[in-house]
This record gives sequence, structure tokens and C-alpha cells, in this order.
Amino acid sequence: MDSDLSLSSRLPPNRTTRFRWQDGAVLDIRADVGALRVLPLETIHAILQQLDLASLHRLENVSRGMRRAVASLPQLQAVAQCAPDAVRAIWAARVSHLIACGDLYTQLCRPACVFCNFRPGEYLYLLACHRVCRKCLLGQSRYKPLRPSEARRAGLRVHEVRRLPRLRVPKYSQRARGLRTSGKIRQRNTTGWLLLDFEAVVREIGRVRYTKRWTEAAVASLFQRQPSSEVLPYKPEYAYSASVLLPWLDRSTQNVGRPELCRACRFAAQTAPSAAQVTPQRAPCQSWYHCGTQQGLKDHIGRHGAIKDGLHVKVAV
Repeated sequence: MDSDLSLSSRLPPNRTTRFRWQDGAVLDIRADVGALRVLPLETIHAILQQLDLASLHRLENVSRGMRRAVASLPQLQAVAQCAPDAVRAIWAARVSHLIACGDLYTQLCRPACVFCNFRPGEYLYLLACHRVCRKCLLGQSRYKPLRPSEARRAGLRVHEVRRLPRLRVPKYSQRARGLRTSGKIRQRNTTGWLLLDFEAVVREIGRVRYTKRWTEAAVASLFQRQPSSEVLPYKPEYAYSASVLLPWLDRSTQNVGRPELCRACRFAAQTAPSAAQVTPQRAPCQSWYHCGTQQGLKDHIGRHGAIKDGLHVKVAV
């Protein structure tokens, strides 16, 4: 928490634990679910996972049958158990209506960054529900949210800005506030700020100014941040204030933790077997990553073999 500046540093700490995947129990929900009673449970789950978190929360209050249907949704169970901090940040930032349950589960099970598709993704960018790495989060304009005043300076009207997707930066917890005020975390207080998605602003400008071809570079030139009382002196905090740490659910080993790239898998050379009766193993790209825990590394080595001279090797049988 001392080195993290995302919304995770504003919430009470929660230790990541090993998670054993279990399918939802088959429940009798034919009663008290309305017209959905003619559908099997698998079809109901396929429908529910396409809803956003806010809609699922409201749906729980419809009836007991719908509450059981939502509670037995495997994707929602996995997200709630593996990434409780991320779920709390979504509710605290008031973006639960922007994030679908299925999309969040997809990002939970994805180890790589959405933008570069290579580096392990540590953060979830809330305004787009993208898993991103630290370098892309801080270096790409796609993940630099804007304040409403900046969108208005670019030419959008008040009513056009108000209909754009946004989040409100939540307040600090008591422990996080103490760390920030003590100087252990160098971070300006952005509590209560409204932040807009950069891509949504670009699309809105292109829609209202249809007579001119607007590219991302052309629109980005409109948002050259000048020192003022409305702009943060540290640009990375724009992205940090709209992101949260997201662990990775490795369904192959049932581990949950921070994704890490195995260089032995990524850069393994396709060489012939050596005289020591060992065979270099080149894993597919889906297996380049492992959870950054002791158990995650142990399971990864157990599957691909020990690392010797920068390569995974297994004793030939």
C-alpha cells in the first residue's frame, strides 16, 4: 500500500488468498422468477452475466428466486471472492452501472495488459473496464481521464459533458489518510473529483463536430494541461485516481494473485534436446504468466519444469 497510488490505497487493506474454483450449486429457482422460470439455470446465468453490477444489485431485491439466481452466478462469485477490493472501489467510485459482470470476470481471468498485450496487467481502469499494466496506464493517453472543465475547454457544452461516463474519486480511509498526511504516500487529495473517459470525450467531440475529421492526436492537442488551480501538478494521478489494483485468477492452477511474466516461457529458444536427457519446453502464450505468490510459482514450475540456464526443462521419460 505504501507504493500504490491507485484507488486501492484509499480502501482498507485486504489480503489476497488462494481461491479454489467451484461451480455454482444447482438451485431450484423455478418459483418466484417470473417468465424466466421456463429457462434452465445455465441460460439464466448467461443472461445475468451480461448485466452491469448495479442492475444485478437491483435485481436481487425483486424476489427470493432472483436473489438465488444472482447469488449462484459463477462469474459474480469469482469476482466477489477474488477481487473484493476492486468491487468495493467500483461501488465507491460510482461506476457500477458502467461495468458488466461478464466483462469484469473476463479481465479477472486475463493476465496481460489490454493495450500492449504483453506486460502483466496490474490495474483495472474503471472507466473502460480494461486490465492495464503500469507503463500503459501512465504513458498512454487512452488511460488519462479528463476533468469536466477540460472537456468544456475543448468545445463541449455542459449538457454534452453531463451525459458522458464518469466516476467520482472516493475519499480516503482513516489509515490511508494517515499515511498520506504523514508523508509516506506522496499524493494530492483528489477526493470528490469527477473524471471523464478520454475516449468517450473524443467520440463526443467527433460527433458534435462532424464537419472535421478528428483523430486522437488532434483531440489530444486540445488537452494540453497548463499549470492552474484546476489541474494536478502530477499527471500520473489522473490515471491513478481512475484505476484500482486487480488480482489475476489463474483458472488452470486455481491461484489468485498479482500476474507475473515468466521470462523462461516467453523467451525460450527452440533448441534440440541436450545430452543431459532434458528437453527445453516452449509454452504457449497463455502460459507465459503465473501468480506472484509462492504457490503460484511452485505450480508453474511443476507444470513446465524447473528453470535451468533461462529455460524450462523437464527430465525426459
